[in-house]
Amino acid sequence: NSWHMREEYRIAERQRHTHEALAQESGLRARLQAERDALAQSDVLTGTLNRHHFHALVEHAIHASPGMDALARTAPVCLLVLEVDYVKQINDTYGHHNSEAVLKHLVTVCQRVLRRGDSLARLGEATFAALLVDTDSRAGRQLAEHLRAELHRVPLRLPVAAVYVSASIGLAQWRPGDSTESFMQRADGALALAKANGGNRVELAA
Repeated sequence: NSWHMREEYRIAERQRHTHEALAQESGLRARLQAERDALAQSDVLTGTLNRHHFHALVEHAIHASPGMDALARTAPVCLLVLEVDYVKQINDTYGHHNSEAVLKHLVTVCQRVLRRGDSLARLGEATFAALLVDTDSRAGRQLAEHLRAELHRVPLRLPVAAVYVSASIGLAQWRPGDSTESFMQRADGALALAKANGGNRVELAA
């Protein structure tokens, strides 16, 4: 009869609403988890990868496939480490908020110059690194020089002044026998050399 039909319809509607609510809750949980995962991998200020996740990416990149020894790798991999020049003077002159704008400017330029597949991370206060896969030292140096020139080409317009930003860049190509740590240390050494030689330059690790 009609009463039974109406009751069945009401039950079906309640079930449908319950399923929709559960689906929405599940979708919200998935989105929140994705956001938490992204935050766990990212630097809060710049949105680049954080040091821990970048280290894991380098570890993965220098191994040809899971379980394979790094010595078996054939495609070249380069690591680029860069640091904003005179960051302390920028902070002292223009304030902490504007020095943060300088870091974000650096990231914007890096993201414009780096290629699809390259990974950018923040390693320290004003130190960043890029992992360049399938890239030898010659191609890596060309990209690093392009990045250095592009960064210094156009000033960052702060509310208080227009600031020309420069960076020192160290570059290392992975070589057989390099661990993740020694690979990053060689890139850091090249960065130190670039800074010691006056900054706003690219140096290649020995």
